[in-house]
Amino acid sequence: MRHAHGPRPADADRLLWRLADATAGLSGLSLYRAVVSVLATTLDTTFVALTFRPPETRSAADGTPVAIHARPDGTASVRPVPTILGVPGTIVFDGVVHPCVGHLRALHPLSGDPPAADLRLVAIADDDGTPLGEIAVFFAAPAPAPGIVEVIAIFARRVAVDMRHTQTEVELNRLAMTDPLTGLANRRAFMGAADREVRRARRFGDVLSSMIVDLDHFKHINDRAGHAAGDQVLHRFAEGMTRTLRSIDIVGRIGGEEFALLLPGTPLAGAMLTADRIRGTARSVALPHAVGLPALTISVGVAELHPGDASSDAMLGRADAAMYRAKRGGRDRSIAADPPDAIARDAIG
Repeated sequence: MRHAHGPRPADADRLLWRLADATAGLSGLSLYRAVVSVLATTLDTTFVALTFRPPETRSAADGTPVAIHARPDGTASVRPVPTILGVPGTIVFDGVVHPCVGHLRALHPLSGDPPAADLRLVAIADDDGTPLGEIAVFFAAPAPAPGIVEVIAIFARRVAVDMRHTQTEVELNRLAMTDPLTGLANRRAFMGAADREVRRARRFGDVLSSMIVDLDHFKHINDRAGHAAGDQVLHRFAEGMTRTLRSIDIVGRIGGEEFALLLPGTPLAGAMLTADRIRGTARSVALPHAVGLPALTISVGVAELHPGDASSDAMLGRADAAMYRAKRGGRDRSIAADPPDAIARDAIG
């Protein structure tokens, strides 16, 4: 095999073929581990590390980088790169504090046994130059053999392609599960979360409440102010509602102006208090300047999980029925759903 500057040295060729063989068919962490392990066992190194941000946190400013590192025996491990001793982005490895350098915090040991004589950083970057991570190789002797860094760069590009593919999959999954107007979970995502929360509540014997929220007279907003204004109201309400909830609460938009909520660890009485707070939030939403638009109000149905519920559908169905009772009762109110046994008695009677 040849490159732009003539034949590749034997050491570089050996590294190339070992990397190609070890990484064939791999992706994700398995690929990254293999690259790091081969570099550690093939080259005369004291430390090898590959750092990157997981795809789900890569767009977040505080996304914690992850380091895959290996010693010369090839043993690779994965650890987050946390804040240690007040120094952002550091990691302790074998008792040595490693401050991070480079764009995504490649690891540079301050000391070691033996110390690194030559540090080489190879960027993992997108085709457009967007940095995704780095490979840091600490050579035991100065000046690695010719062609070695070039081979590392070849596999850094392969890792970059894999990272971008993973990022694309994560983004597509996020879009498929997100309501584009409000940024909340869509119906599919919410129902999946509801099933998981029901299973969790049953497993740990915990309480779980749910809500169905519907904006009152929303059609009037669309008719008088236009659909763009209606979309703005939905967005503002969703933002305000989210601010009233805890981080563990789950909220989704399941219809045009209909929302659903899950409140883990919250009994019916507590959920009713939350519903009243959300009603207050609705009234504070700024409406478009249009003649004859009253303050925004909502109707809320609240239900608690019961032992006899076969699935989340039963609990949410009771909340939905209670919401329609709130509509029929004059709107702008919260109503607690009857327990399943009371509904059954009413049906019989």
